[in-house]
Amino acid sequence: MYCVFRLITGFSVDISFKVLKEKKNINEKVKDGITGVIMSLIYFGKTLIAMGFFYKGGWMAGSSSDHGTFLGVSYIGLPWTIINAYFGGFTAHTIAHAIDFFSKNK
Repeated sequence: MYCVFRLITGFSVDISFKVLKEKKNINEKVKDGITGVIMSLIYFGKTLIAMGFFYKGGWMAGSSSDHGTFLGVSYIGLPWTIINAYFGGFTAHTIAHAIDFFSKNK
C-alpha cells in the first residue's frame, strides 16, 4: 500500500509542477516552494489515511488535543512541516540552478 502512496505523491508533484509552470505571474522559486508544500500535504494526508485503516486504534487513535498521539503531534507539527516543505522546494530550485550555473561557467 505504501508503494501506491508514493506513486500518488509523485503524481501530485508532477501535476502541481505542470499546473504552476503555466502560471506566468508567479516567481519560479515560489512555484517550486508551493510544489514542495503540495507534496508534503499529500503525503501527510495519505499517512493519516494509512494510520486510520491499517493500525489497531484506527481513526480513534487520538485527538488533536492529546499531544501524545499522532494527531496531537501533527496539530503542532503540521505548520512547521508546511514551512519546511516550502523551503525544501525553494532549496531544490536553488541547487538545480546552481548546478546549471556552475556547469555553464567552466
